[in-house]
Amino acid sequence: MAVIAVLGVLLASSALTLAGLERSLLGERLSVNYTHQLIATEAAEAALRLAQAQMLDQAQEWIPRPVGFSARQWRGWLAQNGVALRSLRDRHNLLQAPRIHIERLRPANTTSCGAGTRCGHRLTALAYGRSKQTWVVIQVVLIDADESRLWRKLR
Repeated sequence: MAVIAVLGVLLASSALTLAGLERSLLGERLSVNYTHQLIATEAAEAALRLAQAQMLDQAQEWIPRPVGFSARQWRGWLAQNGVALRSLRDRHNLLQAPRIHIERLRPANTTSCGAGTRCGHRLTALAYGRSKQTWVVIQVVLIDADESRLWRKLR
């Protein structure tokens, strides 16, 4: 009778131990994914800073896109058309090089950006973390002769 009670207690403690191990493995996976997401965000921000500092002269004309162009749609578009920044891939130990696209923004019916015309740039960056599942798309709008930046993380 005592043996059966001991075996029951052993079975219950084993089940509790396995449940605790599963929870800790889930917590580890969540923390690794969160870390990779932070790395991707940091890489996208670094790509935007690099493009702002060195690449604004390579801006292309604004390309109209449907309202609500999502992060997934941008990801596909940037994967094919964005400029790869290979130096950032090596510096941040990323799976793929971040990609950037720079557009020149000007008011409608305006051909040049002279005095008194509010023009700017829209920079869009795609960056992956250390896995294919973790990626981020960030956009920044810069207005000429203005130090403020409007940025958003697309979903």
